[in-house]
Amino acid sequence: MLASKHGLLPLLPLLLTHPTHAADPNTPDHEGNTALHYASAAGELKALRVLLSHGADPGIRNVYQWPPVAYSATVAAEQYFATLIKEVEQRRMDAVMAQQQQVRRERERERQGKRVGAVRLVTERDEGEAIVIEAAAVELEAQMGRGRGVQEGYDADGGEE
Repeated sequence: MLASKHGLLPLLPLLLTHPTHAADPNTPDHEGNTALHYASAAGELKALRVLLSHGADPGIRNVYQWPPVAYSATVAAEQYFATLIKEVEQRRMDAVMAQQQQVRRERERERQGKRVGAVRLVTERDEGEAIVIEAAAVELEAQMGRGRGVQEGYDADGGEE
C-alpha cells in the first residue's frame, strides 16, 4: 500500500510478483482501504495501471462504502481510472471468451473422434449370398489419417464369405 501511495512504481511489480511472498493487491488496511484506494487518492495513475494489471479489484469498498475511484485526486484522474477499469474488465472478458472457445473446439474434436464407425444393413438374401449395404465414416477416418475404409468380404452374420 505504501508503494502505491508514495509512487514507488518500480517496487510495485516486484512486490506483486515475488515468487514466495507476493503481495495481494486486494488486502485492506484497518479502514478497508486497498492499494487502489491509496494510489487513487495520491493521484498515482501509473500505480493504478500496475495494480489493476496484477489483479486488484476496483470494486472493493472500504468501511465507509467508498470504492477506490471515489478517492481520485482530480476529475481527470477519476476519468482515467474509470477508463482503466473498463480496459481491464474488457481484457478479462476477452480472456474468458477465448478460453470458452478453446474448450468448445476441444469438445468438438472429441465428438468428431467418437463418430468413427460403420453400420451394416442387410437388405435381402439372394441364393445364399447376402447383399450388404454398408455405410461408414470413411471421410472422417481419411481426415484422421486412418484411411481404412469399409471392410469387405463379410456376410450379414459377421463371418467371412
